[in-house]
Amino acid sequence: MERLVVQSCPIVICGDFDIHVDRSDDTYAVRSGQLPQSFGLVQHVKEPTHAAGHTLDLVITKERY
Repeated sequence: MERLVVQSCPIVICGDFDIHVDRSDDTYAVRSGQLPQSFGLVQHVKEPTHAAGHTLDLVITKERY
């Protein structure tokens, strides 16, 4: 991420990350949400993307271009 965020072009990171990012009681989920924010990136998916009601699919971009 350090190398990506310094580029002047748009960045899109997307995919099925197999981390239930909506779970505030899961250390890995919390950390996976904090990492993009620390680089000025935004996670755009706000609704469940998994049959069990969790958010696994992510679309992450730069906060500003």
